[in-house]
Amino acid sequence: MNEVRLRKVVPDRKQYRFYRMFIQRGLFGGYAVCREWGRIGRPGTTREDWCSTLDQAKVMLTQRAAAKVRRGYTDWSNDA
Repeated sequence: MNEVRLRKVVPDRKQYRFYRMFIQRGLFGGYAVCREWGRIGRPGTTREDWCSTLDQAKVMLTQRAAAKVRRGYTDWSNDA
């Protein structure tokens, strides 16, 4: 799992959110877990968290994805 795309849609609370994460190799070594989140249809906020190994990056991505799913986000990978 190198990319995760999630969304949370709750019309009653006017929540239309997305959360995207992927792993990218750094130019000088290391791996970045890149995250983007925000309102669907708008540019999102981005952040990179760096790890020294690919295994650490995969663990971080998996943990963050699990936390978002616990908060009500669902898989959005099949959409364009």
